[in-house]
Amino acid sequence: MVHELRAHPILFGSGSIVEPVVDEEIATLCDKFLRGANYVGICEIEVKRDTRDGVVRLIEANPRYSVTADAAPYAGVEIGWLHYLDLIGQHVEPLVASRFNFRHVVLRRDIPAIPRYIDKGLLTWQQVRTTYSGKLAYFDFDRHDMKPTLQTLKGCARVAAGTLLRVMGLLRKLD
Repeated sequence: MVHELRAHPILFGSGSIVEPVVDEEIATLCDKFLRGANYVGICEIEVKRDTRDGVVRLIEANPRYSVTADAAPYAGVEIGWLHYLDLIGQHVEPLVASRFNFRHVVLRRDIPAIPRYIDKGLLTWQQVRTTYSGKLAYFDFDRHDMKPTLQTLKGCARVAAGTLLRVMGLLRKLD
């Protein structure tokens, strides 16, 4: 599973930068939920820990491969291959993530999220630098696949230019 560091839109949107973690309580709750529904197949379950009482709450269940699930292969779990084996009737052994020392980034989400987190006082530029230090894995940036990468960079450049113009007072502030 992954721990969301930022989301776009901020605080409630899709994860823009996440890191893999192990949380047995959440894993057990999700497993119990899926087994209780007799669900078989790929599914992403989003939960949040309620800061008021510490209880884990279900946000949504998505019976599909998601953008955030793209972090799984970097963590050592080839979800797509496992799903394929299951679909063709092969026995699938449960796997456990084996690599945790990275952050998974969706640049098209994170670059627009950063100025909004900073405007709301929820993030500093130093914290941004910290989250981008260390090993990173990207959903939408690959030096070996330039077509989608260029689209990502174009969108990020547009956001960066708009942010700079707002800082200079040439555009209105974000809501």
